[in-house]
Amino acid sequence: MENKTHYFEAHGKDYKLEVAKDMFGCEGVTVVENGLYMGMIDCTDERDYKRIESMIRADKHFVYTDEVYC
Repeated sequence: MENKTHYFEAHGKDYKLEVAKDMFGCEGVTVVENGLYMGMIDCTDERDYKRIESMIRADKHFVYTDEVYC
């Protein structure tokens, strides 16, 4: 996998998705909204960027759901 970071704008906010590992070594995608870390989506990688982006675009409160954990 090559593209470790994905940027987009939705609902008047800037988003950054980035592949990272949690403290247990599990890979996931971190969600940053307007420069603030919102959480991580477990067991995902850069292949999921477009799916995550579409979920955020469809629901402006998605980053506050339990699918995005701190």
